[in-house]
Amino acid sequence: MKPLTIGREIYFQTSKRQLGKPIVPRNWPQMEEVAHRIASHMDTSFVCVDVYTNGRDTILGELTSHPGGPYFGTNTRFLPEFDLALGQKWQVSRG
Repeated sequence: MKPLTIGREIYFQTSKRQLGKPIVPRNWPQMEEVAHRIASHMDTSFVCVDVYTNGRDTILGELTSHPGGPYFGTNTRFLPEFDLALGQKWQVSRG
């Protein structure tokens, strides 16, 4: 639940959108636990689990089998060093 830092982990095209102030929900540990539990039951090496909250309950949004957002690079993209670090963590998690 730590925001990515523009210029360190992510490139953000500010001409298209403005960033708001990050808000960490009180129930973020529950959100993280639900996402982890769902991902661990998937028969795939990668899944993006989107969860949302109303401040009390954790709500499943969607499961995505391939990376989107920063990988398409339309509004944001990962900086090469951060992308490499994510890939290395993925390789380690696969054993």
